Amino acid sequence: MKERKLPAGIYAITSEPHSLGRNNIEVAGEILDAGVKILQYQEKAR
Repeated sequence: MKERKLPAGIYAITSEPHSLGRNNIEVAGEILDAGVKILQYQEKAR
């Protein structure tokens, strides 16, 4: 996969319903690999 770097100051929010079928661990790894320093995990009670 092509490595992408994001501008400084970007943070990410993730939840499984918005992850196109991928689990949060996989998505978090991709977000961190892209250079995001702050990651917020948000999951509502089911």
